[in-house]
Amino acid sequence: MTIQTVIVHWERAVDLLDVLERGSGWGVHRGVYQILEEPGENLIYIGLSKGATSTCRIRIQKHRKDWLQQFVSGEMSIRFGEIQVLGSSTGANTQSGLTGNMVELVESLLILKCQPRENTTKMNEFSYDSEIQLDNQGDRGRIPKWITMDDFDLH
Repeated sequence: MTIQTVIVHWERAVDLLDVLERGSGWGVHRGVYQILEEPGENLIYIGLSKGATSTCRIRIQKHRKDWLQQFVSGEMSIRFGEIQVLGSSTGANTQSGLTGNMVELVESLLILKCQPRENTTKMNEFSYDSEIQLDNQGDRGRIPKWITMDDFDLH
């Protein structure tokens, strides 16, 4: 099986309330996000955004109803990671052809590796139909630069 390189380009962390109150275009691409607790940018949750119908902002609003209310406002930040698949023939990075399944696969691998305390699924298991390696770029915080499936006993 060929290993696909997937790049996650992490943006700088922003205040969670800013995203909820003013972030109308923020995180609209397919990708993943980290919810961080201040001080120290402690990673507490990794989630996914599948695009226009399930933007990062919509997902955060749902988390706010479900569990984020337990945290004091102003103590949380969020970092969005845009997923790009390294084109095998051109070497170019692209979001075209990025499927919901690939977004789920990236999220699953990040959760399995980082074990954020507020995630309740994907902590101990991982199912996949293709092999990937993640190259985390940009302002990734405490997420490792490289995550590969070889990091785990998945075979």
